[in-house]
Amino acid sequence: MMDAASRQKVLNQIADMVIDKADDTISTLTRVCGSPIEVMLGACLIWHSKLWWSGDSLILETQERLTDWSPQVTHFLVPQYSTGGHRFDFLLRDGAFEVFIECDGHAFHEQTKRQAERDRRRLLRFTGSEINRDPMACAESVFIFIDKLYTPIEARG
Repeated sequence: MMDAASRQKVLNQIADMVIDKADDTISTLTRVCGSPIEVMLGACLIWHSKLWWSGDSLILETQERLTDWSPQVTHFLVPQYSTGGHRFDFLLRDGAFEVFIECDGHAFHEQTKRQAERDRRRLLRFTGSEINRDPMACAESVFIFIDKLYTPIEARG
């Protein structure tokens, strides 16, 4: 049985490693994202994916390099993803699933804050208030959406 001091030493070392890795993730996101709320949500998506997929995590990638990956690598988070004349804050690809994510401060749109919170059609949209209030809960809702609600690309027809 491990004594309390040894246990605490191991926990502190693990915590230091996790903090260093999380800091690297935040630094990378800061360079590629368009706003602080995108950095917050992106970091939480990456770290939450490790929990959701039992250790497997999202690979942070650019849109240009996305086609360079083999089909076996299926978990991607692509900031500033452009398609169909629109730029999304994130594309999260999980195998056959694609989720587009917008991080909106309501000031950047013609909608009111309340309308932005309710507008969740083809993409997932989070207000700045939602992300600032609880970015990890926003990230978790993305993974719940993938698991329960999203239709595979092949089934869209």
